[in-house]
Amino acid sequence: MLADPFGDRMIPGPSIREEQGRVSYLVEVCDPPESEEFAYTVNDVLVSDFITPSFFDPVEVEGVRYSFTGAVKQPRQVLVGGYVSWRNQTNEHIEQLVVTNGEQEFRDLGVWHPSSRSVREFVDSKTEHPQLDQGLSPQNKHLRSAIEAEQKNRQAREQAAKLLRQELQALETLP
Repeated sequence: MLADPFGDRMIPGPSIREEQGRVSYLVEVCDPPESEEFAYTVNDVLVSDFITPSFFDPVEVEGVRYSFTGAVKQPRQVLVGGYVSWRNQTNEHIEQLVVTNGEQEFRDLGVWHPSSRSVREFVDSKTEHPQLDQGLSPQNKHLRSAIEAEQKNRQAREQAAKLLRQELQALETLP
């Protein structure tokens, strides 16, 4: 929401499909590396990796970070479980590259009509999001790791609070 609060920010660039020339990519910062495999934790909360503005660069440059974790290694690379969407400027169709189980699939989502809703809403209505819709399995190793870390942190906070209460009680008894 911070990168594109209205769901309509597009960045022009060379298409992933060479025969298309230039297209306009929809800015969806968490979608190209969407899988939990590339997630990380913040204060023991599992969060998605996200792309940087360099993701849309026309050529790869050594030393540039294309996603926060570095899992995305080059411009417009879509990781397993992720996707990227764009507007084909020759026919106004919204198209998409989805990577599932290592296989790339190009999809034509049809023509988006600006009067109906944002481009993001249009894309989301035509894109499957199984991890978002169903959630992660409680046995998922990334989720388990985040849950276990939070439990350990909660125990540490409870112990620190107990020690602080003891110190306060000791101060109350001083003359």
